[in-house]
Amino acid sequence: MARLAELETVLEATLIDVLAGRMNPARLTIREYSDDLAPYFHDIDADWINDMFRVESTDREALENPHAWIVDPSGVILFAEAKGLGIVSTCALQKWTNAASS
Repeated sequence: MARLAELETVLEATLIDVLAGRMNPARLTIREYSDDLAPYFHDIDADWINDMFRVESTDREALENPHAWIVDPSGVILFAEAKGLGIVSTCALQKWTNAASS
């Protein structure tokens, strides 16, 4: 019965649960933006934008000039680097103020 319960647990797990269970935190490093990482920001973000939407001129400008568009105005760009794989993900965070509530 114990084996059956174990199999049921495995079958109920989603792929992300399985992968997370195999993940070793020592293999993943978060890095902040530097100019040498700009091509990764461009390629990774352009890829998902193209998959879900359409890259527009403002997207293109931000992707091609991330320092000026995101970092300089007090934003941050983060990269996930997996040991043996390199940069695997990126995200940009920007502070927004709501002019209507000010």
